[in-house]
Amino acid sequence: MSMENNQSQRGSAIPRTQVRRLPHLAVQDREQMLAVLHAGKIAHVGIVDADEPRVLPMAYAPAGDSSLLLHGSTASQLSRRMATGASVCVTVTLLDGLVVSNSSFEASMNYRCVMVFGHGTEVPATDKLEALRTLSEHLFPHRWPEFIAPTDQQLKATCLIRIPLDEMSMKTRTGPALDSPEDHSVQRWSGVVPMQMTFGEPIADPHVQVPAPEYINRWLP
Repeated sequence: MSMENNQSQRGSAIPRTQVRRLPHLAVQDREQMLAVLHAGKIAHVGIVDADEPRVLPMAYAPAGDSSLLLHGSTASQLSRRMATGASVCVTVTLLDGLVVSNSSFEASMNYRCVMVFGHGTEVPATDKLEALRTLSEHLFPHRWPEFIAPTDQQLKATCLIRIPLDEMSMKTRTGPALDSPEDHSVQRWSGVVPMQMTFGEPIADPHVQVPAPEYINRWLP
């Protein structure tokens, strides 16, 4: 998955984000890319460690429109490598539907996927609490004022990594399957089954006897 993009959204392509296959699925609008990053909750982060590829699911948050924050641990070797400039590839995918075709070859998925290339830097201790607030607001909107503040030891155990959004690409698929006329001659159901991530009814911790706050109820569909 790749496409052409730069911060001005015009000009020559950056080689590793230049489209190579199915260019009609590429999205060049930066605002659409940012919308996907703001809608997602989990990123998959690729890194090479000792000549071996690794992919980690990580909580993340957009920090404005210029960078991503990744939540890691100082006890993690991979987090420490990301925080000291290792090259990473970050993907965020929103799955919008299963494409049910007549032909097994044309079965597919509808999706929006953003890929970010970059080098991580560690958020300094002086900025760590504000970065955690940004993560909290992305993952748990309006909860931050009610969280118990992290201790100094907990802050030291947390590794926050900033990835610039300078090299970013997006691909998306919409619509039904691309069955051939011959495949359509077979009269069986085909189409798209929509999918979306939604929150369910809150389940209270057995240790608490208070109702869910209104802001959590607002997360529900």
